Amino acid sequence: MFNGRREKQTLAEEVLAELKGLLHERLAADQWGRLLVGVARAEDGVGWRVVSLDVENIFGNEAEVDRAFGQRGPVDVLPVLAQATEALAQLADVDLDQTGGGTLLRGENGELAWLPGLVAMPSETLERERETWSSQLLQQHTVLPIKLSLVTRTELALETGTAILYDLHDRMLATAAFEPIGSYSYISHSWFWAWANPSVPEALRQRCKQRIDNIVTRGLWEVSTPQFATDESTCGLLGAFVVTQSSAQALLRIPQPAGSLYVALFEVKPVRDLNDSSSR
Repeated sequence: MFNGRREKQTLAEEVLAELKGLLHERLAADQWGRLLVGVARAEDGVGWRVVSLDVENIFGNEAEVDRAFGQRGPVDVLPVLAQATEALAQLADVDLDQTGGGTLLRGENGELAWLPGLVAMPSETLERERETWSSQLLQQHTVLPIKLSLVTRTELALETGTAILYDLHDRMLATAAFEPIGSYSYISHSWFWAWANPSVPEALRQRCKQRIDNIVTRGLWEVSTPQFATDESTCGLLGAFVVTQSSAQALLRIPQPAGSLYVALFEVKPVRDLNDSSSR
């Protein structure tokens, strides 16, 4: 028997399967990779209506895409897209008032997937360097004086930029200097750079901005966009980008009640070194 989560997944797959034929027939779905469906509350306040359609990653016949989304547009398809977006959001426990819509992804075999929020195509640089940055980050973590996998709790002193790392038994593992990189929200399903977040102290915001500005990179639109819809794996990749391309030692993800905070660590000093120093 299905549990609640499995039942929701099955229902979502059924919605996508029904949508697949319509998208191929009316919206040239075999010519593009993703469709961003923006929605807003209907005038009666009960349902939803489509307010924007954006096609990205066109790899096929652009003329067919232009015809499908041309001057007349797929007006009669919009109510179906609105209903499907509402259903998929409910099955994923997503608040459309927060995300403003959803994104349909077309896989290599034509299957459809759905992401909450209007998730734009990642920049070519981000995709091209994904494996490189991930490998570099893993290598940096292997030479740390502590194992990050042992860290289960972190205390951050925003005034001093100091972090204290604790293990499962609440024993202090190490201290470090830190700088916030950004945060991911489970409510809006979006990434928010620390340099643009007004809840981050001004001094830390400026340090984050300066560190990123000092990284020489091209074609990375994500760096100059304060907040944007994405998935959390991309957030980890952005954190890896900042850490591996700067003087930071490590990337730490800190769970929050409604999301995750990503910080860069510097000057990581284990407790044993602190104890040795104090005994001299």
